[in-house]
Amino acid sequence: MSSIPAAYQFVFTMRKVLLDTDIFSEVLKGKDPFVADAASEYLVEHGVLTLSVATVLEVSKGLYRTRHPDVIPALLEIFEAHEILDVTSAEGQLAGHILAELERTGQPLGVIDPIIAATAISYRLPLITGNERHFQRICDLGFQLEISNWRRKQA
Repeated sequence: MSSIPAAYQFVFTMRKVLLDTDIFSEVLKGKDPFVADAASEYLVEHGVLTLSVATVLEVSKGLYRTRHPDVIPALLEIFEAHEILDVTSAEGQLAGHILAELERTGQPLGVIDPIIAATAISYRLPLITGNERHFQRICDLGFQLEISNWRRKQA
């Protein structure tokens, strides 16, 4: 029996997060034990992973580019089992702002990462990524993006 009064007992939960494409790919491959453990804990609590539609685009592009379109139906089943956040005009506008600021400061990044960052910001979700340096540039410009990395053992 806990010595803490019931009114003061808290249930510590893992926050809902948005996975960047690189971490989602690591989850699928299952090779990194830190990523696998974090994903398992997350799935126990939330039941699904949360991804941006930009991740669907990025993974699909990779499969088509490497001439593995036969994997697409299985991949679509995986995506359907999880939460895919749409990119609305609000995220599009924010991604455009991020892109413009990156370019203005001589830090071009490509289009997909700013879309994923804008999705995380709009939905107020921490972004789980292994590409911390890319996304840190967005934070350094003053955008309210929280980033974390499941590749490192979490305290």
